[in-house]
Order: sequence, then structure tokens, then C-alpha cells
Amino acid sequence: MLLFRFFGGSGTTAHAVLHINKEDNGNRQFILCEQMDYIETITAPRVQKVIENDNSENSFAYLELKKYNQTFIDQIEESKDSEAILKIWEEMKSKSFLNYNLDIQKHDEHIEEFKQFDIKQQKEHLVELLDKNQLYVNLSSLNDKDFAVSAEEKKITQDFYQLKISTMSFLYETLVQEFGKREIARIPVPNFITDNLKPGFGQRPYQIESFQRYILCHTEDFEGRPKKPFHLLYNMATGSGKTLVMAGLMLYLYEKGFRNFLFFVNSNNIIKKTKDNFLNPQASKYLFNDKIVIDGKEVYIKETDTFESADDKNINIKFTTIQQLHIDLNNTKENSVTYEDFKDKKMVLIADEAHHLVAGTRSGNLFGSWEDTVKKIHETNFDNILLEFTATIDTETAALLNHYQDKVIFKYDLAQFRIDKYSKEIN
Repeated sequence: MLLFRFFGGSGTTAHAVLHINKEDNGNRQFILCEQMDYIETITAPRVQKVIENDNSENSFAYLELKKYNQTFIDQIEESKDSEAILKIWEEMKSKSFLNYNLDIQKHDEHIEEFKQFDIKQQKEHLVELLDKNQLYVNLSSLNDKDFAVSAEEKKITQDFYQLKISTMSFLYETLVQEFGKREIARIPVPNFITDNLKPGFGQRPYQIESFQRYILCHTEDFEGRPKKPFHLLYNMATGSGKTLVMAGLMLYLYEKGFRNFLFFVNSNNIIKKTKDNFLNPQASKYLFNDKIVIDGKEVYIKETDTFESADDKNINIKFTTIQQLHIDLNNTKENSVTYEDFKDKKMVLIADEAHHLVAGTRSGNLFGSWEDTVKKIHETNFDNILLEFTATIDTETAALLNHYQDKVIFKYDLAQFRIDKYSKEIN
């Protein structure tokens, strides 16, 4: 039995567990959490004394969360004057995690006004600027170079959570290890993305990060960078805006010279909804601004059946189910898309509900599968890009784990979606 006490207090819960274990020779365990400093002078010494008095072989581990933004809060609270506060602010600008919507340049334009605050107001203001989700180092950031987690701290953490140590990271983890979360957050998202999405869309922090990660992968060389032709996967919770991210990436890739996009999924209903998202300005969930302007020129999104009719000035997109694409390409008939259509054109393939595409990898036999069809298209041109989107990935099957590790560029699962309070819960 494991007893968990969120408010550890003076350690009465631990005392009681140890006492009952002694009476009936039990093996109950406990976890206490406490945020007050008296855990060092009261709680931990009390538990240690109970164990010593019982002459038992029991033991306990006393661990603290590794601080990050909380370190700055501690410094702010301990500062004695405005000079110290201003020094902390200078360090915060380069080393802390600030609220995503803070414009540092604009803030510094008003620094003289800030200096007029009394010390209490200055402290409150600086604390307010810090991202409270980054007070302590998250488990997912264990290998993030920004946090300088020591080898000993990693081992203790891995032992505590009984983590299996993987010799290979997912791509989204590799990016953090190579650049750090702060550096990723500094990647500018071009105006031709934000200005051409529907006003107010694409502003959630995780949506911005999804673009930043792709831009980093597209523009920077680093150890673990995917080889061409690019094949990347976004693991995002249902309702978090996968289609919006697709729209933003289409704008980015258009500016980089891509004109032809192939969208496929396993459901006709999703095809219909996505067409509304991309093509129908009257639809409530249309994702683009009234006009799309890139490099001073208006760009149109045009649906096409074959890429022979595509032009080089607009976004040409074909919508199809994966089933129909597979049939068309492997049973050629007049006016249907063929493998020849893809040979001389660099192409962006966008796969929604992509977990349906890996049956071949799962079974160990790609031949004749949907996955094989997509692979053939993807590999017809060295510059092609395959972007997969799904809320569900199987990392329990060894073949799929190996398949996904160098492809998952962004992970924003349902658990995080709920923590960030964006999900619509149904009771």
C-alpha cells in the first residue's frame, strides 16, 4: 500500500505509517509533499527519529524539486533595493522563462517608469512576468541543456520514477537537448504565417511552439536532424488545432518554394471538414485571413485533381482518402493521379489520422499497403516533405517505437491539453 499526503506538515502521516508497520510487520509506504521550509527542521528530522527509536530497517528519501523560475522568485524576494531588482531583470531576460506574450523590447521602453515604483511594486511586477509553469524543472526537461541537470540528479530522478533509460531520444527531445527550450522559444514565427491565418488563430503558446520547432528543423543543421526527404509527425491532442498547424505550415512552405500539397486521411467526413477549413471563407472554422498575401503578392488556395493542372503562383492542394489514393495509384485509369504526377514536382504530403498508415510497419510487411503507397510518393523527389498528424501513437510496439523516434517533432498530448485548460471536458 502506498499512502500519499499532499500536505506533509509535521510528518504525522509518516509517523503513523511507520507505527502501524511496526505493529503488524507491514510494508506500507508513504510519499509526503510539503512546500514550506520547516520540512528541513521538523518533518524530516521527526521521520528520521521515529525510525531510529524503532530500531527498524526502514528508511526514507528526502528530495527537493529542482528550481528554475522559482530561483528568480527567491532572488526577487531577498533583494533589498532597486539596483538589485534591475540586475535580476537583466538576468531574467536571458535565462528565465517569461510569459509568452511579454514583449521584452516594449517593456524596456518603459523601464524608467518601472524605476519609479517602490521596491514592493517592483518585486510584484517582476514575479508577475515569470511563467509559473516553469517554476521547477519538469520531468520532460530532464535532458534540456537549459536546466543543466547533473548526472547525479538525472540518476536520482530516473531511480525515483523507475524510468527506463532509452538510448535513443524522440526528435522532439533531441531538439530540446540540442537547443534548449529557451532557444526554441526565441525562434521568430514569420509574419506571413501569423498575418495570413484567421485573426486570433494560432496564438496559443503550444501552437506557436509547433511552428517554431518546424522552422528550427527546416533551417538549422544539428546532430539527429532528419534526413531528406523530410518525414515528420505531430502528436497533438484532438481539439488542439492540428488542422490550424497544417495551415500555418502550408504558408511557411509556400514561402520556401513549395506549391503542391497532397492532403489525405482515412475518412470522407474529415475530407469535407478540412475542405471547409482550407477553401471555404464562409465556413465558421475557415483558417485563413480574408486575403493571403506573401511577399507582397496575393496567394490563392486552389483545389486540384491532378498536379498537371497546378500553377506556380498559388497553393495547389488535392484532397483524397488514403484508400482512394492507394486505388488510383495502383490501378491506373484515365484522369486519375499517377506516380508520374509526382516525379518532377516537389511535394508536401499531409497525412491526418496518421496512425492508420503504419499497418505495414506494425506487421513487418510494407508491400501492397497504404503505407507503401505513401512511401513511394514521398521518395519520388528528394525535396518532398511528409507531415503526419495524429492524436494517437503506439510506442509500445517495438517496430513502431523505432519508426517514430526520429520523426515526432512535437508532442502535445491530451494530458497536457487538459493541464493547460484548453480541453472541453464532458461530464
